[in-house]
Amino acid sequence: MSEEEEEVLEGEIVESKPRCQHVTRSGQCSTKPIEGYPLCTTHLKTASIEEIALVRSKDVSFTEIRGRKISNPLEELAYLVSEVLTYKDYCAMQVGKLRGDERYEGRGGEQLRAEVALYERSLYRAGKLLIEWSRLNIDERLARIEEAKATAILEVIRHALLAAELSDDTRKIVEEVAIKELKALSRGK
Repeated sequence: MSEEEEEVLEGEIVESKPRCQHVTRSGQCSTKPIEGYPLCTTHLKTASIEEIALVRSKDVSFTEIRGRKISNPLEELAYLVSEVLTYKDYCAMQVGKLRGDERYEGRGGEQLRAEVALYERSLYRAGKLLIEWSRLNIDERLARIEEAKATAILEVIRHALLAAELSDDTRKIVEEVAIKELKALSRGK
């Protein structure tokens, strides 16, 4: 239900209250959002760029956003690389809109458009980050971390099955299903 929709309760029409737009696996946050923002105080402090984009054409002050605690620097680097590449693509679109007007005449002579300079810088930054990404073997490291998590989860499942005193055949079937489901989860990311 959106903020503008109405809810009918026992024959009465009651306007629904605005809710924070942050959605987790368990559902949408039920907290009231900060005025002018789609997120509550808690979720605005830890908001990602995608969530900040929900601000619906409102300016976001960096003093209102708090950095979140980094638990996995490799994943954060992956997000940063993605963000830089997204910005590079955005800059490319802006340069594409110029249609050949990359330069203009100014008081001091010929000037280069800011869009072109920003695109050039974004190419340089994206290149540097991608070189670092490949040099540090980030993909391999992230894969090893995910594999270790899956192995730990599987060990917990095995211990739980042993404690349940299931037959060997039943335990093997459950383990095979758990392995299959863990692999499906890792492919779905």
